[in-house]
Amino acid sequence: MYVHDMIANRRVTGFATLQPSPVTSARALIYEVCVTGSATLQPSPVTSARALIYEACVTGFATLQPSPVTSARALIYEVCVTGSATLQPSPVTSARALIYEVCVTGSATLQPSPVTSARALIYEVCVTGSATLQPSPVTSARALIYEVCVTGSATLQPSPVTSARALIYEACVTGFATLQPSPVTSARALIYEVCVT
Repeated sequence: MYVHDMIANRRVTGFATLQPSPVTSARALIYEVCVTGSATLQPSPVTSARALIYEACVTGFATLQPSPVTSARALIYEVCVTGSATLQPSPVTSARALIYEVCVTGSATLQPSPVTSARALIYEVCVTGSATLQPSPVTSARALIYEVCVTGSATLQPSPVTSARALIYEACVTGFATLQPSPVTSARALIYEVCVT
């Protein structure tokens, strides 16, 4: 697969809860997460997955606990951080990773690491105000696409894409917005860049 998956510059002011969908087997891209305030990262239930472990530099308080994993290839940590934390993945050329559930109160900036090939799972994003996320019809099991409805107004701009397999939107929301992907019969990644005020 040759998809440049990107979820960049997701800035949340207020409270945000990001929860992944149940996944039994999926390859996902791990992001660099910089959290100021309080953050709780928990992995999703996964029966088989290779996990990319973060290098965690934490100032404040941190508790790392391994999550239940049936596959020996995955070693997943539950990271609870209060204060300030910077999580950066180790260099990896090829790896399957587990998606984290990220709950942030305060300010958060999520930026992806450079990746030339990766399968990515889309998060369910709940933002202060009102948000409804529903999966879009997808024939390919490799892509789980969400329809994002956010209170406020929205400007959607496509990001440059070299591969037809990836359709990436930049969504800046300041009011009410409904984001819907184009009909896709086969797509491994449909990723949104979401900036919410």
